[in-house]
Amino acid sequence: MGKPMIICFEDHQEIIDCYNEAGRPMDSDTIQLIKDTAKELVAKGFPGKWLVFQGECRICSFDHDLLICPASVDDIENLECSNCGNMTVQPKEYNEWEDV
Repeated sequence: MGKPMIICFEDHQEIIDCYNEAGRPMDSDTIQLIKDTAKELVAKGFPGKWLVFQGECRICSFDHDLLICPASVDDIENLECSNCGNMTVQPKEYNEWEDV
């Protein structure tokens, strides 16, 4: 397989601004959850960087459109699947010839 496409943002506000600039603003609940999580992470001394990527479950093959998570997450290879509930979501890998 190829490599996953993971975009790293310097802070949570950069993600929110990016979605706004793309004409796809996040809903207010999502923005509040991201802000609350960012505040908690900073209070605990974690860096403020965030990751955005498409995920895929190794068990049920469910595609997760875009996942947003703090870069300080220990294991982005084993996130929870919103379809089957297993801890088997990882960044989706793309082959060189695939149009992403």
